[in-house]
Amino acid sequence: MSADGISIFYGATDKDTCLAELRPAIGQQSAVIALQTTEALRILDFTRMSKAYRALSFFQPDFDEQAEKLSFLRILGMLISRPVTPGKEREYLITQTMMEYLAHVYRDPVERKSFDGVVFQSAQRRDGRNVVLFPRMEKDQPIFPINYVADSLTIHSTETIAYEHREVHYLFDGDTVRVDWSEFDF
Repeated sequence: MSADGISIFYGATDKDTCLAELRPAIGQQSAVIALQTTEALRILDFTRMSKAYRALSFFQPDFDEQAEKLSFLRILGMLISRPVTPGKEREYLITQTMMEYLAHVYRDPVERKSFDGVVFQSAQRRDGRNVVLFPRMEKDQPIFPINYVADSLTIHSTETIAYEHREVHYLFDGDTVRVDWSEFDF
């Protein structure tokens, strides 16, 4: 999500997702802590986009415009959720640029505030959600509005790793090969 040298806080909304996102090897130990926010935050939740799309009515005058916006956000949420592949970090330029935009450029038209972070679907755990918080700079140091929850440190040893697979179908129109996205539930 962030370019080299850009500080961003990465977390998860639950312990199992946090551990899955770490991708530890069998026998490896991982430390997990709980954190809490120190203030109300403005978070863009990409996991809610599919529900928002279902709430649209074909009869509303701006249906096409709203459906297009939600489709864009849903696709962006999918791109954000993709795991980083070593050696292919350049593929994440779009999401890195979008995170910089949300953190430093975008301002809500009413409140004139930017987002404090985003929530998105975990690529490593089916129902898991990841959290990214953007830093506030104070004296050239990144500051995040979170505190450690006392006595929350736990150590976990990875015993097994389970994978599930699904066949992906492709469409070919004579010139182009593309994924058949109709089989995916966004």
